[in-house]
Amino acid sequence: MTNFVKADRLAEVKVSEIVVMSEAARQRRAEGHDVINLGIGEPDFNTPDHANAAAIAAITDHDTHYPPIAGKPELRQAVAELYDGRGGIARGAANVLISGGSKYSLLNAMLASVNPGDEVIMLAPFWTSYADIVRLCGGIPVIISSDGANQFRPKLDEISATMTARTRWIMINSPNNPSGAVLTAGELRTIGDLIAAHPQAMLLSDEIYEHIVYTDQFVSVADALPDLAERTLIVSGVSKSYAMTGWRVGYGLGPQPLIAAMTAAQAQGTSGTATIAQAAAYAAITGNQSVLKTRKDIFQDRRDLVCRHIRAINGLNTTIPDGAFYVFPSWQSCIGWKTREGKVLLNDMDFCQFILEQANVVVIPGSSFSMPGYFRISYASSTEELDEAMRRLADAMSSLEPN
Repeated sequence: MTNFVKADRLAEVKVSEIVVMSEAARQRRAEGHDVINLGIGEPDFNTPDHANAAAIAAITDHDTHYPPIAGKPELRQAVAELYDGRGGIARGAANVLISGGSKYSLLNAMLASVNPGDEVIMLAPFWTSYADIVRLCGGIPVIISSDGANQFRPKLDEISATMTARTRWIMINSPNNPSGAVLTAGELRTIGDLIAAHPQAMLLSDEIYEHIVYTDQFVSVADALPDLAERTLIVSGVSKSYAMTGWRVGYGLGPQPLIAAMTAAQAQGTSGTATIAQAAAYAAITGNQSVLKTRKDIFQDRRDLVCRHIRAINGLNTTIPDGAFYVFPSWQSCIGWKTREGKVLLNDMDFCQFILEQANVVVIPGSSFSMPGYFRISYASSTEELDEAMRRLADAMSSLEPN
């Protein structure tokens, strides 16, 4: 019998519904079912060849020793040059921290800046880790829902009413996971004005899907809010755009005092990011960029396919996302419907487990993203898999009986 007692900081950090669905899918596969997983946020493409070659060269050249804690100077500089001069603001390597994925950049930022009781405003739907990272650091997530009926636009008046002297950050994600919504320059300006009116507050902009945008709407805060450069952190990385999820390379770009504090936090965590992965990331960022448009066009075709199917299914509806590689349909009109076995679907987990059991398709509950009544489909899968999954979804939905 163990005497282990879990730390208080983990009291509110629960096993996510994403993990629950993944485990359920694994069990069904073990039972011999042909499961299509549309739950994972990972491109099905491969890392560009020139990035792979750079990693192999790093090994051959014995670039395998301890990395600089903040990242290799050439990679930090390459990231800085992506933003240097935008909005009239000069940026250099000292404004960049390289971390083991954008998720670790978020953790470093919260460790470096959030004290117990500080509030972090986040706009639902949002990636499930945001709130847990804030809680781990002693902060309080303050959740503002968006308008799902209007392309998931932020409720700007509610953000303003929620800000207090304890507000440390407003955290935004555009293009958004899971909705695919893209914030406009006007919306960013309004959020920026709220930050400007609260001198203790800062803005964190997660722009990891910046290269997967299907309109001309995407605007980085580097361009929209140059007046707040000293109070803004941009988080991004190579995982999504370059299909490099397993390399674990992300970055934060912000004012030097914040980057220095984040570096101090990282020094007691990973002590830096693997040199081989950094070599691959440098090659991806500075090499041929044609892969970005090619893959974006493929994602757009897949988006259109999934949305076309969803809109033809009785009980479901969806907006057309402007970015990322997710569709976030509503199933709210089906709440209370019955399965053939007589089970009543009352919540998102009921619905997603029904889809898994009836259709052998994995989708993720909207409640995982603090937006119940919805579910997330990742279309980072082949056209053939998506077509088959949507056919199965339609068949499963047709078996439900409205109350």
